[in-house]
Amino acid sequence: MTLGECIKARRVQLGLSQTQVAAMANVRRAIITALENGQRHTVTSADLRGLARALCIPLAQLEERHEAA
Repeated sequence: MTLGECIKARRVQLGLSQTQVAAMANVRRAIITALENGQRHTVTSADLRGLARALCIPLAQLEERHEAA
C-alpha cells in the first residue's frame, strides 16, 4: 500500500473529507489530493507528522510508506 492509499483508506474509515484532514494536519488540501491520486509520493517530515496526528496513525506507519516511495 502506498502512502497515498494509506492516507485515503484511513481518511475514509474516519469519515473525513480531504479538506477536514488538511485543516487538522495543517497542510494544503492539494497535497492530500495529489498523494491520494498517486501524483505525489513524498511530503515534508512536518507534513507527515501532521497527517499522522490528524489521522490517528502512528508516525512510523506513515514513515514506512513514505520511505518505500
